[in-house]
Amino acid sequence: MVSDKELLIQVVEKYIKGIASNFFGLSTLPTQTVITYIVRNWVDKHNGIIDLLVDKDGNINTSLIADALKSELKARGGFTIGSVRFNDSDVDELMSAYNQEKQKNK
Repeated sequence: MVSDKELLIQVVEKYIKGIASNFFGLSTLPTQTVITYIVRNWVDKHNGIIDLLVDKDGNINTSLIADALKSELKARGGFTIGSVRFNDSDVDELMSAYNQEKQKNK
């Protein structure tokens, strides 16, 4: 069984790869590999912060985190990276994908 943390990282990787492919046409294996590298590198650099979200049993309260993210995104009107705009519906999409993967992981 995969930990909540690893599962969430995998879902984020998949989501970002989808954005790169759908919005920018970047879908080659080398590009996908670079995206995995970037996400994993970010996680390695911020692991201490991420671990603050993991409880003693290895679980992440994704509902609580998702609600906080959606609230901030609504208050700020979303945020933009390059030409891609993120908003609270993106959090819903990520959480839906996470919950589906979590069900498969049981």
